[in-house]
Amino acid sequence: MAQNDPGSPGIGVLRGTCLKLVSAKGKERCQGEVASVVLDDGSVTFIFTGSNGKIGFRGNGQAVRPGRGGLAILPVFFVMIGNDGYPAPGSCTYSDPFSGKAATVECSVQSTVGKVEGSFRSNGQPPMMQRLSR
Repeated sequence: MAQNDPGSPGIGVLRGTCLKLVSAKGKERCQGEVASVVLDDGSVTFIFTGSNGKIGFRGNGQAVRPGRGGLAILPVFFVMIGNDGYPAPGSCTYSDPFSGKAATVECSVQSTVGKVEGSFRSNGQPPMMQRLSR
């Protein structure tokens, strides 16, 4: 969950405020946390938890590129809505969660079931990290 480097395989959870979560079912209430999962293959998934279940935006962590204002951009190719997955081009833009300032995660994709979006702002605390064992 570092800026331009997806990091070692593991899970990071940020706490804060979910600002928006929109699925194929429409606008959802969402919980005040977002998870980032980095796998051995370099893929990165940002997971939001909404009133209808989890929504995950999966992208290629090897292709993260710098954005404006110190942000990083993860190209997204897949979205999970509950137990269903769909090819979904789009991106997640995020800031450094270790900066000591409130971090943001904003994801948006266009899938075969419609536009899916999530927006989150952290409480400024670093993420809780757990490494994945091999």
